[in-house]
Amino acid sequence: MGFAYVGVETAVTLFAVPWAQALLALPALRGQTAISAFWFGLLGGRLAMLGLGRSLGTRFLAWAGTGGALILAAALWGRVPQLELVTLATGLALGAVYPVMIALVGTEFPFASGTAAGLVAGAGALGGFTIPWVTGALGDAMGLAAGLATSSLWCIAITAAALALARTSRAPGGEAQP
Repeated sequence: MGFAYVGVETAVTLFAVPWAQALLALPALRGQTAISAFWFGLLGGRLAMLGLGRSLGTRFLAWAGTGGALILAAALWGRVPQLELVTLATGLALGAVYPVMIALVGTEFPFASGTAAGLVAGAGALGGFTIPWVTGALGDAMGLAAGLATSSLWCIAITAAALALARTSRAPGGEAQP
């Protein structure tokens, strides 16, 4: 999950300007603004999580991954020109994934929570390097839209990882809770 999340976060950031210019025929400034909108959405998603006043678990992460996948896929397929709104919505959908994921891994491994969180963060760093590279390579080979579409697939990987964690969770009822 960490690998996929940080990879999507990095790929959306790195490819927002090419998305604007090459796919939507928009000026580079629109892509730059889309980057800011994405990170504002991530912040907003994290702040919204605080406002809920309850612990979020694996079901939330599954919905977040699915939401991110649907937003990105629909925007790419429909060539939505409001890139800033697309990236804002994607950020809002995915914003709480990283903090909830880190909290859940600490719950799953209470006697080694620091090690577990470090491994998840390390997997995220690897995803932040690998996924944009794959996105770029596929974009070069098959077109930018195909490369960017992999971000939707990586969001589905977040969903799959969350569902797998729910099935193996130590918490009662299969819902991991921090």
